[in-house]
Amino acid sequence: MIRGVPGSVFDWSGSGELRYWYGTAIFENWGLIRKTGLSTNSLGIYLDNHGTMSVLAGRLRLSGSGTNQSILTVSSQAQLEFATGYGYGDTSSLGGAGTLLFTGGTHDLLGSFDPQGGLEFNGGTITVHTPLVVQQPLSIRCSVSFNRDVSINTLTLEPGGTLKGDGAVTVTNLTWNGGTMSGSGRTIITDTGHGDVAGADTHYLDARALENRGLLELSGEGPILFAGSLWNTSSGTVVQNSAADMIAWYRAAAVTNAGIWNKAFPGTNTIGVPFISQVPLTLTNGVLILAGGGISDSTIDVQASAELRLAGSYNYTENSVLGGLGAISFTGGTHDLKGQFSPRGAVGFGGGTITIYQSIQAGGFVPITNTATVNFNTDQTFGDLLLQGTLGGSGDVTISNQFRWLGGTVNGSGRLLIPPGATFSITNSSEAARFVSRPIENQGTLLHTNGGPVYLSVPFWNRPGGTIRWLGDGDFVYWYGSAALTNDGVILRSGASTNVFTLSVANRGSLSVADGGLRLQGGGTHSGLFTVDTAASLIFEGSSNVFTNGASFGGSGSVRFLSGVNLAAPLNLAGLDAYFEGNASLTGTQLVASGAGGALTFNKPMTVPGSVTVGGRLVFTNTAQTVVIRGTLTMQPGSTLTNYGTLQVGALIGAPGVDFTVVGNAPVVVGSLLLTPFIIDGLHVDHALSGRLFMARVLPGPQTVIEFHGPPGAAIEIQSSRDLITWSPMGVSALETAPGRYRCSFAVPAGSPVFFRVTAE
Repeated sequence: MIRGVPGSVFDWSGSGELRYWYGTAIFENWGLIRKTGLSTNSLGIYLDNHGTMSVLAGRLRLSGSGTNQSILTVSSQAQLEFATGYGYGDTSSLGGAGTLLFTGGTHDLLGSFDPQGGLEFNGGTITVHTPLVVQQPLSIRCSVSFNRDVSINTLTLEPGGTLKGDGAVTVTNLTWNGGTMSGSGRTIITDTGHGDVAGADTHYLDARALENRGLLELSGEGPILFAGSLWNTSSGTVVQNSAADMIAWYRAAAVTNAGIWNKAFPGTNTIGVPFISQVPLTLTNGVLILAGGGISDSTIDVQASAELRLAGSYNYTENSVLGGLGAISFTGGTHDLKGQFSPRGAVGFGGGTITIYQSIQAGGFVPITNTATVNFNTDQTFGDLLLQGTLGGSGDVTISNQFRWLGGTVNGSGRLLIPPGATFSITNSSEAARFVSRPIENQGTLLHTNGGPVYLSVPFWNRPGGTIRWLGDGDFVYWYGSAALTNDGVILRSGASTNVFTLSVANRGSLSVADGGLRLQGGGTHSGLFTVDTAASLIFEGSSNVFTNGASFGGSGSVRFLSGVNLAAPLNLAGLDAYFEGNASLTGTQLVASGAGGALTFNKPMTVPGSVTVGGRLVFTNTAQTVVIRGTLTMQPGSTLTNYGTLQVGALIGAPGVDFTVVGNAPVVVGSLLLTPFIIDGLHVDHALSGRLFMARVLPGPQTVIEFHGPPGAAIEIQSSRDLITWSPMGVSALETAPGRYRCSFAVPAGSPVFFRVTAE
């Protein structure tokens, strides 16, 4: 032990050192330790200072640890280095006009800390509890906590260094080459100050606010990992001069801009934390990716040479404006554009959910790809649109040039409009399914080329002037709801495969099958032209089809009827090979005709309610088959009847073997088989129901009177039923008041309503 008693002086003027040898070596000072030599001296044993240590010249290195309960002071031109940890009492004092260096150990500076000269934090862990004003340049290469407000003229934070604590650190000149800013306090760049985030090392902003009131440049290549916040105040300017990115770290973080934000770097920068824009933001060049979302309460102007990519959820207030001549793309998150969205350059939707309330004037081609969902809640017009995501919303979307549908969904309550001259292409080598719950109206050209199935739940209109070219594989599938295809234009189907349309089809224009096949399974009402070329086939199956005035057929291919056919007008099958088979049936007394070169083939027993005219061939091949033609069979000269079963006709025009050729059995003329319709209470029954009857439902009452007319002299019977299944004669007579005029009355018993029917044989 060396003990300096009160009043003693230890004058260190030479170059010697005090080194630890062994044991409990201690320098206990109650007097004065004075270093006056110009050399560097090392005190390598424990120092317990209760007096004064004064470094007047040279450099003193404290490497043996210890405690300071009193005064450590360093004069101008001198240096005091702490190479290991020291304890500091509440009454201690450390300072002076010289340089203080910390190179190792732990230093909890509980007493007075007043460095007036140089200060270097190169190692160790230092905690400062007193306010500071540091005029000389300060570098931090270790862990330093400022728990009281400090003011530093020039501060450099180096890689490996940590600035932390709950005090505010106000800096005029800040160079951040790496390391960490943490703690609950703030780092403030003054109004006249300058900050530079420099270097290639990573910068960590950990639960601390970096507040810029002056100029902050981001010039280094190293990223900033955010777990804190960056505030650019109303007087501040941030300049992005490098490719450094801002990356979300491990807790909530944000960048708030209330000043000027200048992205000067011509390349790409990513801000991966929420970006809160409170004032107008102008992007002049390069690409800015906002991946962390944020809030916009002002204007974001993307100029012609710049691009903005929005990759995270963003909130847009009613005051916000997003637009400009530059490119704007959405790649993720939710974007409810409540303010003004006015892009004048390229717009892309590559991800996220975007809701738009204004008509936009996007420049050029607009893609909706990947998982993007775009809801247009007001009418839009685009030149070119590519869809591989979801197009939705309540507004009509008009495509004036080309709509390329590679996959995904078209939904919403608005319409998709393809005007004259525009093209609607459904194509994708993967043959992905497409889903439609938005009405579509086509007046241009729809081109389907191996595009996979299209599932619909809404009407699809091919308007007059519109053309649908259906090439190769892919079906039109009923999904749910009111799915239906109404054709007032032209449908052209080609390709070696067979397509299936399971939704209702109303052909009021022209539908042509050039090759391959088309199966119509959803039924429909038709007043247009069907053309089936040689080697092609058109098949009606599933639901019934109604053919009205204007419906006609052409071509030399085949048409097959496998379901109900309702004739509301004469039907001419021209030169087609027409087959009735499967579940085919005919209702309606209209004429069925085929032309020269065509054929009518019945592959099942059938009843034809009306008449038939044959210009080519009429074929029945099943020996057990009976076909009844209630009207007149007209066999035109040169026609052929091939009949191995039984054919009954009401009348025959044409002589077998003279006007037409018979192969097998000749037709049997059995007289008129046509039904005479009843007229009851002024309601005309335009076709007979099963069993030659007319039904009505009456409520219980004392008397019901019906007057009707029909065939004269008919045997009339009135029947009743409560369930439409079991029928019983009512035992009442019908009085023929005049030829073909009938009247009868009956009482309906109390109880549930009764159905009645009139039958005539």
